[in-house]
Amino acid sequence: MIFICPKNFKSGKYIFGKYRPIDLAILILGGLGGLIVGLVLLNIAMVLRSLIFGISAALIGGLIILVSAGLVLKINYYHNVLEWILTAMQYYTRNREYRFRGIAYADLNEDKEEVEYFAEDD
Repeated sequence: MIFICPKNFKSGKYIFGKYRPIDLAILILGGLGGLIVGLVLLNIAMVLRSLIFGISAALIGGLIILVSAGLVLKINYYHNVLEWILTAMQYYTRNREYRFRGIAYADLNEDKEEVEYFAEDD
């Protein structure tokens, strides 16, 4: 069976062909939050006349913007970095139950007697 689909077949589901609503919220709120935090801290640094505090303020604001932009970067096999992080957290926090399916042979004594174990199907 051959399945043919266009390269951008999922782009109709996303805003601007690439963002989910939560991605846009993170991008916009993170950008605005970083800008506001940076400007407020820069104003405080100007009042205190501290160059080191001013540089730290600019770095903190820039870091907030970079983290929020980094969460919406595309990754292969996942939608973006945020989706990868959520998938990894779900994998490591959920209960995993592995049911045996198949046939197992076990040597129980020296006579090499083979015993078959069959798993029940659901």
